[in-house]
Amino acid sequence: MNKIAVSFLIIATTLLSTACMDYKVDKVELVDSRDSAVVKKGEDIKEETDTINPKKTAKIPIEIVSKDEKIVKYLQIDEESTLKDKLQLILDTLSHEYFNGLDMEVEVQEKDSLVKINLVEPDEKGRVSWKEDYLNEQNIIYTINNIIKNVIQEDDNSIWVEEVEIYYNGELIELT
Repeated sequence: MNKIAVSFLIIATTLLSTACMDYKVDKVELVDSRDSAVVKKGEDIKEETDTINPKKTAKIPIEIVSKDEKIVKYLQIDEESTLKDKLQLILDTLSHEYFNGLDMEVEVQEKDSLVKINLVEPDEKGRVSWKEDYLNEQNIIYTINNIIKNVIQEDDNSIWVEEVEIYYNGELIELT
């Protein structure tokens, strides 16, 4: 009901302002046509192709398999980033794209090629939760598989992870 009232108010305001408008305009300067604002046709225009901050980036696929549907998106990651930074960027993207922004913290033990991911519930009770929405009986396998598959990145040589452990609020998740 409020949307209709707002719509009528906008229409009434528009009609009233149009009806009360003075159409006698002597001078209109909508476009600045001075030489300083307009480039003349004959002038040479240089195109700069050098990048200011050239960084090598890698294109990493983010894959989500849900029921029978497979969605793939690509993420640009700086090749010189640390393993933890790369994984955190992957997890942040997964979180925002597929897990409604729920927090995932990453801890990397590079000597063991081990990654520990902690799924953290929000401090305030919200409408979305790890336990109720993604770690329930119907979705836990999809959730765990999607996180592990994207962290391991089997096709990418820049991320070396052999083992992934996933925790929920500090407790290791075990599939039975």
